Amino acid sequence: MKIIQEFPITSDIGLQIVIPDVQDKFNYYYEPTEVLHKFDEVSVILTLHGESYTVITDIVQVIICNLYHSLKRTLLHKNALPFCIPIGSLNVAFSDDYYRNYWREEGLPRKDIVDYHQFWLWSTPNDMQSWMYNRDDAIYLEIGKMYIIPEDQEQPNDDEFQNYMAHYKPLLCAKISHEIAHDWLEKCKKIILEIDSAYELTV
Repeated sequence: MKIIQEFPITSDIGLQIVIPDVQDKFNYYYEPTEVLHKFDEVSVILTLHGESYTVITDIVQVIICNLYHSLKRTLLHKNALPFCIPIGSLNVAFSDDYYRNYWREEGLPRKDIVDYHQFWLWSTPNDMQSWMYNRDDAIYLEIGKMYIIPEDQEQPNDDEFQNYMAHYKPLLCAKISHEIAHDWLEKCKKIILEIDSAYELTV
């Protein structure tokens, strides 16, 4: 594995985009080469106090462009998290709405309908969700697991769900300075132009 780019938050917390060596490399449409291609599969690794967690594995174009646009929106203060949701609890709110809508058809329980898509950064099949949002003038990156209803579950398990709600802690909820966000944005832009020079770098 080799690191394509590092996105540090502190000295011991950050994201890395990594790709296998060419012999293990996977490309969705073309024969893998040493050159980075927009359809190469890469992984985002969260390094957290000496531990490593896979946040998402997908094609590099999707991963980088999602991060680029989330950074652009938060730097322009377009991703304001509603005050009905505490910082670090977006996965709880999302899981709560998902559970209620799936079993109860009660609609959204919060005062205002929340457009989760505007905060969404990445998702994985193992239920890891990554979000980026504003609260006042600050930028936050939240990563954690949402509650998923098992495929074979035919009735709601309220005890299991309430246990998730009561004990949920994000894997990461970090404030990203504007200086760091601008640095990340430039790193994303460099990779985007490297893999697809025709890509529109707009919000």
